[in-house]
Amino acid sequence: MDEKLIERVLTEEDDNRTVTKKVSDKLAGLHRSLAAVAELILDVYYRDFRQMVENPFEVGCMCLVVGYLVALVSYPLAWLAGSNALSFWHVLSPAGSSFGEKEIVTELVGSDGSILLSLLLDGSLWLLPGLVHIGGLLLSLVGAVLLVLWAAFRR
Repeated sequence: MDEKLIERVLTEEDDNRTVTKKVSDKLAGLHRSLAAVAELILDVYYRDFRQMVENPFEVGCMCLVVGYLVALVSYPLAWLAGSNALSFWHVLSPAGSSFGEKEIVTELVGSDGSILLSLLLDGSLWLLPGLVHIGGLLLSLVGAVLLVLWAAFRR
């Protein structure tokens, strides 16, 4: 009786070792797969970064054109949505007061100095076109900087 019990325990231990080995092999395979995916992603980013450093003129032109188009398309979207979000972004820019937008926004939220908080919390403003607009302007800025760097460091 004891021999059967010992044999069963040993068999269960062998089964447990087999299961542990299978799980370990699966985890090792998953680890290799994740490492391969991470390496692929880093390789893509490295190639993109390398292209940006090696060819700043091409990348700068693409960023400038795409950013300008995004900023241009977002303006009618904001107008169709009845949004004053573009006024909000231009108020924060140095040219904001020259277009008279600061007065428009001040009438909307008051002149208590919390324009940003008021605009973000005000449910009547749809900020998505403004966010798209500022994203396009920032992309254009990146393109312009790359073009300036290209012009400054070309040989």
